Amino acid sequence: MKKMKFALTAAAVMCMCSAAYAQETKLEFEINSPNMKVNGVQTEIDPGYGTAPVISDGRTLLPIRAVVEAMGGSIGWDAETKTASVNKDDIKVDMTVGSKTANVNGSDVALDTAPVIMNGRTMLPLRFVAENFGFKVDWDAETKTVTVTAGEAKQDLTYDNKDALYAERGGTDGRTYAFGMDDLYILDTKKQPVAKYTQTDDMGIVYTDEKGELYMLTVNYEKNTAKLDSKNGGSVELTFRYPDAFNGIADGSDGMEYHGVASDIKMYALKDGKEVKAFDATGENDIVYTDGSGNELAYISGKDGGADDYVMFPGGNTVMLERAIYTMFVGSDGKNYAFINDYLVAMDKNMIVMEEAKKTRFYVMYEDKDGGIYTEQFINSDEVELIFPDESSVRLTYDIENENYTDGDGNIYILEEDNIKLCGKDGKPVKEIDVIGTYEDYENAKGEVYTLVYGDDGMTVVMPGGETVKLSEISG
Repeated sequence: MKKMKFALTAAAVMCMCSAAYAQETKLEFEINSPNMKVNGVQTEIDPGYGTAPVISDGRTLLPIRAVVEAMGGSIGWDAETKTASVNKDDIKVDMTVGSKTANVNGSDVALDTAPVIMNGRTMLPLRFVAENFGFKVDWDAETKTVTVTAGEAKQDLTYDNKDALYAERGGTDGRTYAFGMDDLYILDTKKQPVAKYTQTDDMGIVYTDEKGELYMLTVNYEKNTAKLDSKNGGSVELTFRYPDAFNGIADGSDGMEYHGVASDIKMYALKDGKEVKAFDATGENDIVYTDGSGNELAYISGKDGGADDYVMFPGGNTVMLERAIYTMFVGSDGKNYAFINDYLVAMDKNMIVMEEAKKTRFYVMYEDKDGGIYTEQFINSDEVELIFPDESSVRLTYDIENENYTDGDGNIYILEEDNIKLCGKDGKPVKEIDVIGTYEDYENAKGEVYTLVYGDDGMTVVMPGGETVKLSEISG
C-alpha cells in the first residue's frame, strides 16, 4: 500500500516571500524556580516579586511579561476587565483571568487552562502564548524544565506560490497555513513564512467502539505497519498482510485478524474468522508534520468528527482553519452545495451555511430479473455487505489472490461495474443482478436524511421531504 496524500486544491494568492530569522533566543525555566536563563544568562522571571512557574491542569503558568519582552514583544493589562494583551509583530493575543477562551487577532480560541491571579501576580499559559507567536516549546519531565526557542536556525526560508501549488487557508490565530503535497508553510499576517514543516509517513485515524471508547490508529505505509491505541490505555501492533496492495487486512500482536484497517467507515477485529469487535470511524484523520528539528504538529481533518479542520501544536493548542471547499455545486433550488470532509453543506447565495448533514452510508442498489432489490453497502476497503430482497444479509470479503469476493461459506461473488454475479463455490454463476444506482445518505442534527443520487447525467439530492434538487458543478 502506497503512502496516502491529501490532495488539496484552492485558489491561492500569487506571492513569493522569504524570511530571515533573527538570532536565536533561548529561554529556560524550572518549575518552582523564580529565575530563568536567557541565552544562558540567569535573570529573574518576575523582578522584585520572586514569582515562579507553576503547573495547572498540565500546563505551565507564569508571569509572562519578561518572557515576551525577551522575545521582542510587549504586554498590556486592562485592570477593569482583568485582560492581558500580548503583542508581537502583527499577532495579538488577549487572555482574561478565569476564562478558558483566548482571542487571537480577533478570533476566539479555546484554552486548556485559564489565566489566574496568584499572590497578586497574573499567571498566563506559557505554551499557548509562545506557540501562537511561532516559538518552539520543549518540556523535560525529568528536570521539570521548559525551554522556549525563537528565531529558529533557518535563515533563508522562501515561500513561492506563483504556480498555486499550495492551498492557503487562514487560521483563527490570524496566520495563513499553506498546504502542498508534502509540506506545510506557516505565514504571518504579511504572508511572510515563519515556519516550514514536512509531512511524515504517519497518518492517524480515530475510531470508536460500541461502548463509545475512542481509539487512535496510527498508520505508517512505508513500513507497512500500524498501531491501534485505546484512549483508555492499551495498544495493539498491526502488520499489513498484503503490503503493496490496497487492502486493509492486518495481523495483530493480540493474535487477532483486523479487517478494514485505515478504513474511513468501519474496521473489525476477528478471531478464528468470527467478529470479536467492531470499530466505527469518527471522521477524524490526522497527518503528522515535522520541521526537521524534532518539533512536530498535526493537521487534523474533521476534528471530533466535525466538518472543520485544525492544526494542533505539540502542547495540544489548536488553530481552526477556514474551510476548504474542494468542489462547489449550485442546486436547482438556487442554493450552493459543497462537500467538506464527510459533510454535505448547503449555503445561501452569500455563502452563509444553512444546513450541515454528515455522511452515514454509501451503497449501491441492484435488481434481479424478478424485480428483487439488493443493496451492496460499503463497509471498508476489503469488505462489503450484501442485503437480499428478504432483508437477510451476508458480509463479503475481498480475496486479493483471486480478485473476487467470498462469503463465510466460500461462495464467490464477482462484483463488476454494472452487475454482481452470484456464484457457487466452484465460481459458476447462479444469478446475476444489475445496478440500479449509487447513493450516499447524509443525516443532519435533527435526524433528517438527505440522499445523494449518482446518475449518468450528474448528481441529485433527495431532501428529507422527498423533493429533489439537481446539482450542477460550478467551474473555476
